[in-house]
Amino acid sequence: MRKLIILIKKELKELLTLQMLLPLILSVIAFAAIGDIVGRETKKTDAKQVIAIADQDQSSLSGNIINVLSQSGFSVNKITESTVESSIEQAKRSEAVALLVIPENFEAGITNHQPVQIETYSIVNNFSISSTKGYITLQGSVATINEYISNLYLAGANASIDPSLIKQPVTTTDFVVIKDRMAEANPAQVMNFVASQTTFIPIILFLVIVMASQMIAIAVATEKENKTLETLLSAPVNRRTVVWAKMIGAGIVALLSAAVYMIGFSRYINGMTGGSITSGAAPSQEVIEKLGISLSLQGYVLLGAVLFLGILCALAISIVLGVFAQDSKSVPGVITPLMVMVLIPYILSMLLDLTTLSPVLKYIVYAIPFSYPFLAAPSILMENYNLIIFGAIYQFIFFVSFVIFAGKIFSTDYIFTMKLNFSKKNT
Repeated sequence: MRKLIILIKKELKELLTLQMLLPLILSVIAFAAIGDIVGRETKKTDAKQVIAIADQDQSSLSGNIINVLSQSGFSVNKITESTVESSIEQAKRSEAVALLVIPENFEAGITNHQPVQIETYSIVNNFSISSTKGYITLQGSVATINEYISNLYLAGANASIDPSLIKQPVTTTDFVVIKDRMAEANPAQVMNFVASQTTFIPIILFLVIVMASQMIAIAVATEKENKTLETLLSAPVNRRTVVWAKMIGAGIVALLSAAVYMIGFSRYINGMTGGSITSGAAPSQEVIEKLGISLSLQGYVLLGAVLFLGILCALAISIVLGVFAQDSKSVPGVITPLMVMVLIPYILSMLLDLTTLSPVLKYIVYAIPFSYPFLAAPSILMENYNLIIFGAIYQFIFFVSFVIFAGKIFSTDYIFTMKLNFSKKNT
């Protein structure tokens, strides 16, 4: 055990270098800063969503429409210019995102039940994603106008009936059913709340596996390249102990990276979405408890175990693939099969319900040990513990098998002779 601890300290000292830690810290700081900046600018943009209206009709109906838009949460700026060109210029000066021109005889056309056109001008100042909010605001204002006028039509046709009742005579009471649990709740709110607990897991796991796999494969390849592996393996230490030390050391660094990335990405996503994922409209605590859609302490423990086993499986494969690397430059090529194994369940878990796949495809996915970390959080919330427990056992067996295989490789001279050469042979 003492020799193992000494080797683990050696691996951590080699892995936790300034070259490794500095990019990690800077990346997290950059993600957090970008998220905060975008979040602040998004709030500023929301506060500046001004709609300019040029009322050429000057009727009571057009005046009522302006009042309705103001009461509906829109910031309305009434334009006093007479021409469209000058109205656009005034709208730009008022920082409006759009201009609506109510034409002459607007009220007369509505009164006579004739179609009336309102000219809309979207003012585009840039082509960023945030600029689309202007068009969305414009669509919302036009929808509000149509809603108001349709209510006038319906009220005129039958003054004894509420126009909203005519347009929507049927309302719904929404319930959500999960397994044998049921609660009255908005399905969108429930799904949003579940997403807030599971959004970051696939992203962080994918990043950590990619980073940790390259890290341990490069470590093995570099030791081969620098001839330091020969010195290490000539020491009076069981070679399986060397493998375990490398695995544990890389695992500790991977967990550290996962925690740091989780913090950085949560700040980044919250800023990019304005906090809508984690702080948006959420179901009540009573609904959460009735549906059981919150991870318990036992759930977090099980989730952490499956995630850690997934990382260990990646490290076990990487240490074997690293043996095939001729030097550190060839590592990206030799670990490509591992990246494919991680990428398949990562993409499928984001797009599909893996439990609904065809039997053949489902067994292929279940044979990949990295599928279970991506399935863990949803399965725990659905109380599908059999799949997670089976996955954890399978991951452990997979991990031990590769460690034994790696130990056999390290116990022979193949550790020095095995390599894949991607360079072109000279003819």
